[in-house]
Amino acid sequence: MNSKQRNERYLCLEIAYFGVLSGIVGTFLSIYALRLGATSQDIGLLSSLPALASLLFLVPAGRFLERYHNILRPTVVVGFVQRAQYLLIALVALLPLWLRVPGLIAAVTLGAIAAAMGSVAFTVMFGQIVPAADRSRRSHGEDGRVHAGASRARAQRDRARAGHHDDPRRAQGTGPCRPV
Repeated sequence: MNSKQRNERYLCLEIAYFGVLSGIVGTFLSIYALRLGATSQDIGLLSSLPALASLLFLVPAGRFLERYHNILRPTVVVGFVQRAQYLLIALVALLPLWLRVPGLIAAVTLGAIAAAMGSVAFTVMFGQIVPAADRSRRSHGEDGRVHAGASRARAQRDRARAGHHDDPRRAQGTGPCRPV
C-alpha cells in the first residue's frame, strides 16, 4: 500500500470515527443534560445556541482561514479543539451543581464554533489534497463543486411543475403547502 492509499484510508477512518462519535454524543446529550439538572429552557438553549454559533461563525471562519497557505495546520488545530469538547462535556459532571448545566451549554456551543471553522477548513483541505479525478463523480462535478444537492432540488422542482407531487394533499391544494 503506497502513502497515497494509506492517507486516503486514514482520512476515511477519521471521517467514520468522528461521524459515529458525534452521532452517539448528539443522541444522548439532552438526556445527559437532564441528568445534570437541566430545565426545558436549558434544553432549548442546548439545541439552539450551537446552531446560532455555527451560523455566526461560518463566514468569519472562511475569512480567517484565507490567511493560511497550508490549510492542514488550522484544520488539525480546530479538529483537536472540536474533539476536546467531548472531554469537556464529560468533565462537566465534576463541576459544582450550579455550574454543570451552564458549563455543558458553553462546552457544546464552543464545540460548535470549532465545528464551523473545522467544516470550512476540512472542505478546503479536502479540495487541496484529493485530486479531482479521485473524487466521487456522483457528488462532485469535474470542477470539484458539489452538484448533488442542486440536482436533487432541480429534479424535485421540475417534478412539481410537471404536476408530480410527493404529497397528494399538496397536489390537491388541501395540505399545509399550496401547489407551486
